[in-house]
Amino acid sequence: MLAPPCRLPGLARALAVGALVLALAAPPALAQSPGTASDRRVALVIGNGAYQAGGALANPVNDARAMSAKLKKLGFDVVALENGTQKQMQRAIGQFSAKLGADAISLFYYAGHGMQVNGRNYLMPVDAEITVEQTVRLEAVDVDAVIDQMSMAKSRVNLVILDACRNNPFERRFRSVAGGLASIEAPTGTLIAYATSPGKVAADGSGDNGLYTAELLTAMDAPGAKVEDVFKRTRANVVAKSAGNQTPWESSSLTGDFYFAGQGAAVTPATAATAPSADREIVLWTSVKDSRNPALLQTYLDQFPQGTFAGTARVMIDELKRGQVAAAPAKPDVAATRPAVVAPAAAPSAVAPPRGLSERGMPDFEKFQKAKTHKAFAMATNGRFGAAWSRETPFSGMLGAIWHCNRAAKAPCRAYMVDDTVVEPEYAAFDAASETAMSKVRAASLASPPYAEEERDFGIPRTSEIRQGKYHAETPRSMDRAKTITTVELVALLKGASPPVLIDVLDANERHNTLPTSWWWRAAGIHGLEQEAALTELMQALLAGAVPKRDTAIVFFCLSSRCWLSHNAALRAIGAGYTNVYWYRGGIEAWRAANLPLVKAVVTAQLIDAAPAAASANRPAR
Repeated sequence: MLAPPCRLPGLARALAVGALVLALAAPPALAQSPGTASDRRVALVIGNGAYQAGGALANPVNDARAMSAKLKKLGFDVVALENGTQKQMQRAIGQFSAKLGADAISLFYYAGHGMQVNGRNYLMPVDAEITVEQTVRLEAVDVDAVIDQMSMAKSRVNLVILDACRNNPFERRFRSVAGGLASIEAPTGTLIAYATSPGKVAADGSGDNGLYTAELLTAMDAPGAKVEDVFKRTRANVVAKSAGNQTPWESSSLTGDFYFAGQGAAVTPATAATAPSADREIVLWTSVKDSRNPALLQTYLDQFPQGTFAGTARVMIDELKRGQVAAAPAKPDVAATRPAVVAPAAAPSAVAPPRGLSERGMPDFEKFQKAKTHKAFAMATNGRFGAAWSRETPFSGMLGAIWHCNRAAKAPCRAYMVDDTVVEPEYAAFDAASETAMSKVRAASLASPPYAEEERDFGIPRTSEIRQGKYHAETPRSMDRAKTITTVELVALLKGASPPVLIDVLDANERHNTLPTSWWWRAAGIHGLEQEAALTELMQALLAGAVPKRDTAIVFFCLSSRCWLSHNAALRAIGAGYTNVYWYRGGIEAWRAANLPLVKAVVTAQLIDAAPAAASANRPAR
């Protein structure tokens, strides 16, 4: 399935954007082999993912560990910190500063939540409690404070890497907080490189590392490559693998050369002849990808036989020779922006329709495949389906298709294709991962609660009304007509003979870690205002299809006890006549705090269209 909006928006999963700040004050003569006496390298690496509020992130710690290992290999003395509080981050910055000096090459790498407020960038400790905009500077770490430490030490080369542009859940609370990170003017001898354009957000990544960091780690190994070349290669690969959705960006005022690996000038002519230029590859591919002439496509393969688009080019040439394809796909391969898919990407005409699709639905599926913009196709077990295109991202296309399918089928749906990639196998992978995780849950022996904030009393009065507007906020200690359940109690239920149905209602914009076996009914607790009647009707239909017996135990949960979406969803289930409803108030964060296994969520329901403006461009679902 797809990866939702970055570990970021501004700071959050809305922090999904990464930034890299490189202050390089060294003249060309500074380029030395790693580890020499004249090239003393010092690095501070911080990865924050286990946030107590605002949304945990899957990859920052992995990114930080991978970067630490890479930098040690390149001769850096590394100070490392994982899941740091504000005090721990400040202490680590002090330890880092103490190691610097006029002869040092310094590097700071950060992965985690980050945000900009009034044009200044802040990094979020895991214990940050951001309730009002004014507390950001009190709770967070100012990026400029780190850069000042490096500048005061007069290190010869300063590098600051910020992979901190994931979707930021805090941003929606503030008026002056903008998405992504703010552009920092590069001082003399400095290169500032962002994982994506300033003010934009980037994806958290579907594998063990974020897309930008993964590509940067690979590029850093290139021997004899100038730092500018490292970022050019990184940018080209990120653009290609994100289908243009993420474009790394740099601001540079370098006065000298720096090399991560090796010594000497930039890539020599001999190296250039053997190492294809990523920039040149993209330019050539762009010039031939829409051609109907196999000979022109072959010119790309002749120069880049192992290139990023080589597989697509070969398929297109074969199809064109058989007269089956009129033009190239509108987008390059986007599979790398989502979790791994069992079936490889293929040209649209080569993809078989989903099993169970009626003959009447075939024209709709064919029209879906021909769409050029971000698109998705979803189906229910009753043969009803939904399609969406003209969406901003692959993930929003999938949400739109599932929403159309839910409305048509009145039942949970599964995505079959997203863009030109078959994603249906991800549901089977989720089931398999859930079964493995559940064996650990059944064997778990938990200590006494509470876990995270599952039993914290915020002083919020109970209510039987559906919460409107501010969903991510402190919740009541309990609710009417539903039992508030703790982690220990939930595990006991799951070990029983009749385990409950788990329903995750988090409104994440990417795949996130969730409880095993749970349905992900994204936005099932959202208030639809004038659409409230339609939302309630669809929720009742989904429940009837997934949980036919109204005395079946159903557990609703969200990210944490600071989320009203699960409270609202539980009220809707009670209103539909379900008599055994539980509210797992602590949610994913409490489950994680209990050290219980999590799995990557897959979407099966979307109660409201995330892009109503684009709905008119889509064929109605059947």
